[in-house]
Amino acid sequence: MDAAALTALREFLSARDGIQSMQQLNRRFDHGYMGTELSIDAVVCGRQGACSLSCAPKGDARVFERALFVPQDQDGAKDQDNNGLYFLGATTGSGKNYTAEQATADLIAGGWDESGCFNKCPGRRTLVFVVPGKDNRDNYVASVRQLLVDQGMDCDEAARMVFDLPRAGENIKNWIDTAFDKGSIRPRDISCPFGAKDEAVLRDITHAWNSAMEIADDLLGLLDKKERLGSVVDRLTPGLWDKLALADASLRRAVSRGRQSITRGFELIPQIWPSALLNDKRTPHVIACTPQKLVNRIDTVTGAGVVFFNATVANECLFIFDEIDHAKADMLSMLAADHMKFQPDEMLRILDRHFNGGVVDPLLLGNRDQWMAVYTHASTAGEHEGSNAATGKVSRASVETAAEEIAKGAQRIQKMIAACIQDMKLQQPFALSDQAKDEQLAGCHLFGSDDISVGDGLSKPLRYEVDARRNRNMITSHATDEQQTVNKAVRRARGLVRMVVGHLARCATLMDKLYYGSISYKDDLSRKNIIDALGIRNDQSNEKYFWNSLMLALFFKDRKNDEIDAVDDSMYARGVNYLVMETTIDHMFTTYLTNHGIERMPEAYLASIAAKAPCVCMSATWNAPTIKNSDLDYLDEVHGVVRKDAWIGELNQEIVRQTKLFNKQAATVYDVDIVWVDEYKKLAGMTALAGGAYGGGIVSPDEVYEHAMEFFDQIGVSEGLAVCLRRKIADRVGASDAENIEFELKRLSKTLVAVSAWARGVARSEQQAGAVFTTRHMGNHGDFNSLALDLAREIVAELVIRNVKRPEASYEESLAEAKDMVPCFNASGWEEGWRGAQSRLKDGEPTLMFINLAAGGFSKNLKYEVPESLRDTVCQVDCGFDNAERHPKMDLDFLYVESPTSRLTWGVDMSSKKFDQQALLGVVEQEELVTRGEIPFIQKRRRVRTVLAGVGGKLPVRDTLSYQVEGARIVAQAVGRLMRTSVKMPHVQVMLDREIAADCDFSFLHDMPMGYELEQVVGACAAVNNHMADKKQHAANKQQNLAAFRNNLAKGKHERLAWKVTSLDAREEDLAAFDDERDFYLHHFCLPWEDLANYPARKSTALRMPYAASGYAYAEGGACKVPHFEFPSYDGEPVEQIAARLEECCRYNEDFKGAKVRQVSQAAARVPELLSIREVREHWSRDGVPATLQPAATAHMTPYMFQAVYLGELGESAGRAIFEAYYDGRYSLARGDAAHAETGGDFEVLDAAGNKTGVWIDFKHYRIGAYEAYRRNGSETTDVERFKAKAQKVGAKRLLIVNVLADEAALELRQKPIDDEGMVFSFPYMAADGTINLEMMEAIGRAIEA
Repeated sequence: MDAAALTALREFLSARDGIQSMQQLNRRFDHGYMGTELSIDAVVCGRQGACSLSCAPKGDARVFERALFVPQDQDGAKDQDNNGLYFLGATTGSGKNYTAEQATADLIAGGWDESGCFNKCPGRRTLVFVVPGKDNRDNYVASVRQLLVDQGMDCDEAARMVFDLPRAGENIKNWIDTAFDKGSIRPRDISCPFGAKDEAVLRDITHAWNSAMEIADDLLGLLDKKERLGSVVDRLTPGLWDKLALADASLRRAVSRGRQSITRGFELIPQIWPSALLNDKRTPHVIACTPQKLVNRIDTVTGAGVVFFNATVANECLFIFDEIDHAKADMLSMLAADHMKFQPDEMLRILDRHFNGGVVDPLLLGNRDQWMAVYTHASTAGEHEGSNAATGKVSRASVETAAEEIAKGAQRIQKMIAACIQDMKLQQPFALSDQAKDEQLAGCHLFGSDDISVGDGLSKPLRYEVDARRNRNMITSHATDEQQTVNKAVRRARGLVRMVVGHLARCATLMDKLYYGSISYKDDLSRKNIIDALGIRNDQSNEKYFWNSLMLALFFKDRKNDEIDAVDDSMYARGVNYLVMETTIDHMFTTYLTNHGIERMPEAYLASIAAKAPCVCMSATWNAPTIKNSDLDYLDEVHGVVRKDAWIGELNQEIVRQTKLFNKQAATVYDVDIVWVDEYKKLAGMTALAGGAYGGGIVSPDEVYEHAMEFFDQIGVSEGLAVCLRRKIADRVGASDAENIEFELKRLSKTLVAVSAWARGVARSEQQAGAVFTTRHMGNHGDFNSLALDLAREIVAELVIRNVKRPEASYEESLAEAKDMVPCFNASGWEEGWRGAQSRLKDGEPTLMFINLAAGGFSKNLKYEVPESLRDTVCQVDCGFDNAERHPKMDLDFLYVESPTSRLTWGVDMSSKKFDQQALLGVVEQEELVTRGEIPFIQKRRRVRTVLAGVGGKLPVRDTLSYQVEGARIVAQAVGRLMRTSVKMPHVQVMLDREIAADCDFSFLHDMPMGYELEQVVGACAAVNNHMADKKQHAANKQQNLAAFRNNLAKGKHERLAWKVTSLDAREEDLAAFDDERDFYLHHFCLPWEDLANYPARKSTALRMPYAASGYAYAEGGACKVPHFEFPSYDGEPVEQIAARLEECCRYNEDFKGAKVRQVSQAAARVPELLSIREVREHWSRDGVPATLQPAATAHMTPYMFQAVYLGELGESAGRAIFEAYYDGRYSLARGDAAHAETGGDFEVLDAAGNKTGVWIDFKHYRIGAYEAYRRNGSETTDVERFKAKAQKVGAKRLLIVNVLADEAALELRQKPIDDEGMVFSFPYMAADGTINLEMMEAIGRAIEA
């Protein structure tokens, strides 16, 4: 902030009258004192109930201007990069949506240039407003259009410039509703409006049109009967919507294919499919869409498709995300619904037949003539006019070069597919052995992506062996270790399939470059042709896999973060999979292994967009640390797209301060009463009626009656009604499953307590409009949900209608009236239900709505027009500016929120039609809990099994941070329904399920702006349970879990790289990556965490210390199955002290019994001893290796990398330095390719003339004492065989195993052969006490000469 801004703030903070100061500060905003910052009134007080659109402050849109609009230098060029995610904490009801709408209108009002880009945003032609929910999307479009019309724009022009992207099928219904008066014509009677020159084209379009209209007719006819048929319509319409979506897709394809032949109706295309408007590049566009659209390709019908996460598209866009913390769930549900599915082993056999059997088009094999023919075709005039090939932007020579690379890739694929099928014996399909069938492995079994075994561990991995008689690979769990594992076979097959996808993407990219720019170009042209060239036809599942995989491979390209993406091995970039093993009645002799997966998580899409476009992200709970929200740490630390500009931080802090001031003002105007609702435990005794027990014993009927009557007396109903209600409960209890009755009765009792509280409040004229937010839809008949609704209406009928409003009403009349007074609706009936409730409230009729939390607890606007009867009752918080219409809308005054149960996946219903989708979402959750450090990685296998076992298995998710935060986020959003306006009843009551205090953690909201009601709720929760102990435990668990997970991740990553470089066809990039890994750790024992941004390949496997230190300690072994870490407790804490603290812990903790404490430090690596050797120190100085101990830092390598890479590289580097210094040209060392591919640490000895001696040296960095103990355990025999095999592989006549440094045990040893043939020799040390040992070096020389 500048001086003027600071002065304004000081004046504000020192003023006695906060509201007056708010006005003064806002005027300074308007006059530019705060640059381009947001008007605080707009954020804190911009509630539409308190102010009309016309009186909103002028500075509302400035936060969007600061984030979205790039300042220009004097030459008109952009002088800064404003791409990234700008998070704005805007509490519910703060007017953020209006602010966004006004900013949008102002952006358009600023005009656009000849290229169709906004004048205020050079190079940007599209603003994308992303918001969950159809209603919110439509409201934004309608509001922005109205603002533009108010500014003088023509209605049609506003509609062409601002539009939404409805889901498939919805656009057809919208067009019918817009083009024809309701009931004026049946959709099936609407004739096809398109004409075409080509009869075949016209026939296809007409057929598709008629099909779509017939389905639309059935759907609209059913929707018209909604009021009469009720829930029947809710059950039937989803199927019709799906059919209409498919019919819409068929019609869209028919019109798109024949668009050049269409002679009539072309103007209707953008009316039916608004996305077609994107093809008009003369003007900019504003699009409103739901988050699901961000992960899909948007078909524009008459032009190239649009993919928002593609770099080229995002680079021309601006994004505003409303309720950003809900975007991930919507995107993930779409990805899961349309997830990737294929059979790895079967796919591999198909690819083998195609690539090695001559089926694929030579184009995919890099055939030069074929690619030159494509180049010539793309260069021809006519329909390819304007293409890159035709205009010379892509040369013939570059195509030839690219074809050569494609040929090399194809040859590698051919070789690797053939080798995999041969090595893994995958020529035959799988089948279950008789033994496996006896173990009940038949049927459907599910496994995580890295787990194909029997039992909780990997002690019994599923294996297979070839049965020549049956021509099958028979799966069994009782095979020998020599037999192949199913896990390895699937993993290799899956890897090769993805390699083929990468190869196809390279081919498609080249084709795309050739045709891009032509008048007939469509973005799916290359995909269609390349899949045709692959030759997979009449195989919808496999063809769909390649189609979708190619789309991702092509569009996740040319990004700012391509380099990051290449080394990003997180689940977000690499996806999540699970495997189904099926032997069905239809396929009794074959077991199908089907891979279900999501290739990339929503975070990857968001990172791709934010790398190329500025994104304003609004939500009152954007920072919620739950797996239901995007992983902000990943987006920040890995991709660096989270903006941390000082001004956005200052703005968010100021919004918090101003919100608190507003809340103080609100507290003087109306009361908010927070009431905790406990279950009535005695009521649960009614389970005895179903043969159950309560409190450890059987409950007598007399006690049951007494408990029930006591409860109903407490909530204030008459004895007669109590008897009636008790009987209804008893009837339901007696007809229900006894297992869950106690839970249901407790839940029922809390709901009825809340209902009676509202009813008594209405009787006292204190309550008017209320909502009961429940975890399930209360309108479901035949269960406890409908029972709660029935009893609630009975209570309201007595306490409100018969006791107060109409004492003369009969029981039946009052119950009928109570049904209207207590409506119940869910998502499918929201529009009708809320419209009816609004009408009642407007007329002054008390109304208590039963609403499902998922349907109404988020993003719904529950404000209603102030009824005449309450004009003198309601009160309004002064927002600091005048408004002629002071009471347009008001808020609810009563709320009961049930503790949310649907937070994380407990289990999956195996009988569900959406089982695949639900199972995948469950696996994703468990993978992400591990990735975020909320659960140990060693639990993932068991937890994934539990998720996939069906609803019978229950996961222990309640103890995770995500569960507690997600519950708080749901409750916070529900409470936000009370904060839509500043017009209130004098008394607002919020009733909360007591369980909310126990398992909902609101602490993440403490630094966020909270409306008055939410502030009171959070304060009440903190008074009961501030979760401080939970927070400390979560933090400690996260630190341990992440460290163990990253250590395991580093191990897997290094082993995969080692496997690549030991393969027969190791690529240069793999060898380079192997060298780079070892070189990095040699040069960077530790470094500041911030510096890791320069080394993206190392970030995911580094450990972050809480304080700068020179190392850390860990315990492993014995009862400690995975490393347990001890990190520094202050800056510079000595490693020895850290280790001593862990030693003490291990001494008294049974969980660490038998564990050994080790250090990861330069001292533990004996670096000081190596630096004491002059030759090593000088050699390292010349090579740029630190010749002094590296200072304390916060980023350290994992224990695995310390042992497997760092110590080995130290030994290699120091050993080479000593060897070359001692022999000084007599011998030299050369790294051989074969040995390098084997270990990365072996050298071939050359003589003075550079000739090969046939002797190889493997330098070691052992503590000989520890190695001798290892040898005495019999492990040396294994080493001998390994060393001999290595020597034979590289063709060595002799292999020297040379340890670098001596210890006490080494000084007592001499060199010796360790095999019977004298091929492998061992040397215990090269240097001791800081000097080279001459005797040992001469011994090495004699071994070379021998």
